Amino acid sequence: MERLIIGQKHGESEQPSSRASWNTPHPVPRTGMSYGGRMALSFALTSLVTVIILASVVTVVWGGAFSDYTRSNVEEIAQVAAMKLAREYEQEAGGPPRPYGASPSPARCPMTSACRSPTPTG
Repeated sequence: MERLIIGQKHGESEQPSSRASWNTPHPVPRTGMSYGGRMALSFALTSLVTVIILASVVTVVWGGAFSDYTRSNVEEIAQVAAMKLAREYEQEAGGPPRPYGASPSPARCPMTSACRSPTPTG
């Protein structure tokens, strides 16, 4: 019966094969980071790259929808504020609000030239 010899091809030579040498632990450890440190660093870098890719995808895909959403909300808030201001103005001033640029009635602004509408020339 043949003996089991590790590191030799069919018992031909006494020199270990190259295949066995790569799997053999070396007496001098590798310098630098430990295996756990390298795994932690690779995990952290993979997580960072994943977050960057996902953030860019969300920005591209949902950017337009988010802009439309915020624009409609701002317009709605402005409309509600304008309606409340108009209602308060009507209650305080005693009449409907005048359009922008229209001159006020003389009862509201007596004796001031800034409130009077300009007289047409010609």
